[in-house]
Amino acid sequence: MAIVNTNFNYFFGLKQLLNVSGQLSSSIEKLTTGYKVNTAAQNPSGKAIAAMYSAQIGGTRMASLNAQDASSLVQSAYSSLDKIHEVLLRMRELSLRAMNDAALTNADRQTLNSEFVSLRNEITYIASRTMFNNKYMLSGDFAGGKNAYISPYAGASKMTIVIPTMTANKIAGGNAYLMSANATLSSMGKASFALAQVDVSIEYLSSVQLSLGVQSQRINYAINDLSAMEVNMSAAKSNITDADMASEVAMFAKLQILSQMGASVLAHGNDLQARIVGLLDYFTPS
Repeated sequence: MAIVNTNFNYFFGLKQLLNVSGQLSSSIEKLTTGYKVNTAAQNPSGKAIAAMYSAQIGGTRMASLNAQDASSLVQSAYSSLDKIHEVLLRMRELSLRAMNDAALTNADRQTLNSEFVSLRNEITYIASRTMFNNKYMLSGDFAGGKNAYISPYAGASKMTIVIPTMTANKIAGGNAYLMSANATLSSMGKASFALAQVDVSIEYLSSVQLSLGVQSQRINYAINDLSAMEVNMSAAKSNITDADMASEVAMFAKLQILSQMGASVLAHGNDLQARIVGLLDYFTPS
């Protein structure tokens, strides 16, 4: 049908060209940003879900940081307990030595006792100076437990870190027997009592180290779990937001060709009308 008043071919070509131009602009935006969802208009629900994933990923990273801090704290406490353990082993050796009534004099025992008392004071000194971010770990701050929040979600369960007081007046099973007046090396009988209290202290310290080891293990499990959560949520977010660059490059090349072809076709949109005018010229008398 030859129509002069309305050029349907031109408007159809213009519509297709505008559509391709819009897709080309979107493709350029994806290629330059690396995202297939840059505005909410492109994918409203996807943009909202991606925002939720972003919040959860950020929360997971912070929870992992909290867990790593808790792990460092427990490891610091464990290292200090190792030092106290070394002190107790030396105190045990001195106690055994002081019980050798057949070979030692009172002066010898006093020499041994001086070292024994000095080491006993060292236990309290180690416990009182063991700190993590201005918190005293072995002298009471953690005796009632401190919560480590290692979850990315509100209202989730917390991990409680408990470290008993490990000063010399508490290390013998939580009592002050090691500080007793009878816990000296001034006589064979007192040296025997001191040895018993040192053994109790070593056993108690070992149980505390066991507890810290279990807590550290749980924290490490939590760190690994949080790491896996972050990877999985990042992958889920990527599926929504990240552009497939190979696919986008191919689409960009296609749209460029269509755009060039559309512009070329549009330039010839008035050819039919021109032919009709030519026919009029042909049949019009000179």
